[in-house]
Order: sequence, then C-alpha cells, then structure tokens
Amino acid sequence: MVPAISSAVADSRVSAILREGAQIMIRVMAIFYLSQEPVKEWFANYELHGSLRK
Repeated sequence: MVPAISSAVADSRVSAILREGAQIMIRVMAIFYLSQEPVKEWFANYELHGSLRK
C-alpha cells in the first residue's frame, strides 16, 4: 500500500495518486466504522449467541 502511493507521488502520476489515496480513505473509513461501539456490540452479540435473534 505505502510503496504504491510513494511511487505514484515520486513519478507525479496523478491518476495513481488519486486511486491509491481513495483506497487508503476507504480502508480508514471501514476501520472507523468497525471500531464504533454499536458495531462492536453487534459483533459481540452475534459471536455470543451465534445468530441475530435476541
């Protein structure tokens, strides 16, 4: 991940910079979403009960 963006910046390839930057932002958003308390609780309940039923 880091070498691709570094290479794109070093070579001044704008499309590659945008593509790699978008991929990094998507990963950060996914990690942020998964770290939210309601999501962590949902996974904890799912893991505990093995289903979505309460």
